[in-house]
Amino acid sequence: MRRFSAEYLEHTRRGMWEDGRDALADLELASRERVLDVGCGTGELTRVLAAEADGAVGDGGATEAGAT
Repeated sequence: MRRFSAEYLEHTRRGMWEDGRDALADLELASRERVLDVGCGTGELTRVLAAEADGAVGDGGATEAGAT
C-alpha cells in the first residue's frame, strides 16, 4: 500500500477545483446549508463548498495530511 503526503496531493491536484462550483451545481446548495466534507484530503473542495454554503467542515481522517 502506498501512502501519499499532503504535499504530493497538493502538487498533483493543483487547480483541480478552480472551477469547482460547476461540479457542485447539481447539489443545489442554499446559502443557509452546512456541509461536512468527509475524506477532504487537503481541503481544496472544502474551501469551494464553504464559499457556496453557510459553512463547510472537512474531515480528512488523518491529521498528518494537514486536512482542515
